[in-house]
Amino acid sequence: MHLKHILLLLLLPLLAACAASGGGKPAAVASDEEQLSTRPIERWEHLIAKRPDQAWEYLSPGYRSTRDRSAYVQTMSNRPVSWLRAEYQSHTCERPGEFCAVVIKVHFRVRSRQLGVGDLESYNFLTERWIKSGGTWYHVPEEVTG
Repeated sequence: MHLKHILLLLLLPLLAACAASGGGKPAAVASDEEQLSTRPIERWEHLIAKRPDQAWEYLSPGYRSTRDRSAYVQTMSNRPVSWLRAEYQSHTCERPGEFCAVVIKVHFRVRSRQLGVGDLESYNFLTERWIKSGGTWYHVPEEVTG
C-alpha cells in the first residue's frame, strides 16, 4: 500500500469526526435577557404538554436537592386545571444577574362545579422568582420564597 493511501485511511475518521461535530463555533451562552424571556416559557411548555419531569430541570438546584422528583411529577400531573399556553410579559431584577421576578400570562381551562356550566377558560398573570446559578436561570417555586 502506498504511503498516501495509508495517510488517507488514517485521516478519514478524523475528517468524519469534524464533519459530525459541525466544525463551527461552540454555541454561545444566552444572555440574561434571553434566558429570562425564554426559560420560563420553555418550563411552562413542558407543563402544558404534561411533561413535568422535563419542567423539573428548570427548578433551582437548591430546590431539586431538597425535594423528591417523583413527588413533584405526581403533584404537577394531578392538577385540576388544564394549562393552555403561557406568554412572557416582563421581568424586573432586584439584583441583576442574581435574582429576578418574571411575569407570565398563563391561559388555562377548568371544569366548573356548577351544574350545566362546563369548562371555563381564562388567564392569570403569575410572578415567578428566578435565580441565576452557574450561568443559567432557574425557577424557585413560591412555596420556597413564601
